[in-house]
Amino acid sequence: MNSASAHSMVPMLKKLHRYLRLLQPVVSFRFPHPVVLLHSDDWGLGGIPDQAVYARLDQKGLSTWWYPFDKHSLETAQDLQELYAVLNQHHDSRGCCPSVVFNFILANVNFEETAASGFRKLVLLPLYEGFPASWHRPGLLEAYRQGIEANLVYPALHGLTHFNLLAAETALAQKGEQRSQLIALYEEGVPQLYSYTPWLGYEFRAGDGFLADAWATFQQQSQVITRAIELFKHTFGHEPTSACAPGYRANDDTFRAFARSGVRVVQDGPSIRAAPYYDRYGLLHLPRNVVLEPALDNTPDLLERALQDAEYAMARKWPVVVTIHSMNFQSALHSGSSRTLTMLDDFLTTLEQRHADLCYMHDGDLLDLIESSSPRVRGANREPLMPISAYWSMQPEAQHAIGQHIRRSR
Repeated sequence: MNSASAHSMVPMLKKLHRYLRLLQPVVSFRFPHPVVLLHSDDWGLGGIPDQAVYARLDQKGLSTWWYPFDKHSLETAQDLQELYAVLNQHHDSRGCCPSVVFNFILANVNFEETAASGFRKLVLLPLYEGFPASWHRPGLLEAYRQGIEANLVYPALHGLTHFNLLAAETALAQKGEQRSQLIALYEEGVPQLYSYTPWLGYEFRAGDGFLADAWATFQQQSQVITRAIELFKHTFGHEPTSACAPGYRANDDTFRAFARSGVRVVQDGPSIRAAPYYDRYGLLHLPRNVVLEPALDNTPDLLERALQDAEYAMARKWPVVVTIHSMNFQSALHSGSSRTLTMLDDFLTTLEQRHADLCYMHDGDLLDLIESSSPRVRGANREPLMPISAYWSMQPEAQHAIGQHIRRSR
C-alpha cells in the first residue's frame, strides 16, 4: 500500500473507530416521579442592541433575517423581573419554585477597544465588567444575581464567546471580505449575524458547522474552556457544574476538555431523545426532550406539542428537560416575551395539575440525586426524594442511527 492510499484510509478508520465507540454501553437512569428541568441558553450574550441598530442593519442589507437567531438582542433587568414573577407563582410537590438553568456567555466583544486598535486586535469585555458602551442595560448584572440568590436561576457555562474566536481573530488579521464584514458589524455594536457571517460558526466549530475540518483541536478547546471557567468563577464566585456547548456543537474533544476542567454535567440538544446517561469521561449527559421556543415558533399548537413531549418523557421515566432560549424573554427587538411568559405559565400549570408528585430541579440537584440519592433541596433539610434506578443502555447516537436504519428498511 502506497502512502497516498494509506492517507486516504485515515478518515474511514476514524469513522469506524467512532462507530465502534458508540456501540459501547452507557449507564442510564430512570426516575419514579416526574422531574422537570428548564434549560435556557445565551444569557449575557449581546446580539443587536436595539430597534435603531436593527433598522440600520436592515437598510444596509447586512442580513436577510432568514436565520431566527439573527434577531437575538440582550435581555433587560425588566425582562428578568417579569420572568421571576412567573416562576414565583409555581411550586412543586415539595414547595420549590422552578429554577431555570441560565447558560451564560462570559465575554462580549469590546467594540470600542477593538476599533481603537484599528480593528487589528479583537478585544473582549468580561461579563462581570458589564456590557459594551453602546449597550444600555442598567441593573442587568444585579438582576442576574437576584435570580440566583432567590434560587430562580442556576448559572451554568455556555461559552467564552458564542462564535469561534480564532475565526474572528484570523479574519481581522487578514485583508478581505470577512474582515470588512466584521468591521461593518462591529461599528454597529453587533458581534455576529449568522446569515451574514456564517463562517464565524460556533465556539468549538468554525465555518458553516458542516465542514469536516472545522473543529477546533483539543488543545484549542481546552484553552477556551479554561478561560471561560476563570471568568465564570470571577462572575459567580464558583466554578460551573453544568455546561452546554454553543449551538450544541460539541465533539469528543469537547467532552474530554469539559471533564478535565471539572465540569460534571453536559446539556445535549433536543435532536435525539434519550434518558440521562454517563459517558466514558464521567460526564452526566442531559438530553433535552421538550422544545418551548415561542420566539422561534409561532404555530398555534406549540404548547400542545410541548406538553405531549413532556408526557412522552415522563411515561419513560425520564426527566422532562425543556429548552427555551433567552431570546424568548427579550423585549428590545420584538414584543414576543409576553407570549413566552404566558405559554411558560400555562405549561407549568398544566404539569402541576396533572402530576401531584412533580419535582422541579436544576442540573446540580439532578446530579446530587443520581450520585447520592439525597440531593440538597435548596435550603431544606428533607428525606431523599426518590430511589432512582440505573441500567445499561446503548449510546443515544447509536440508538438513533439504528432506529433510522430500521425505519428506512421498512
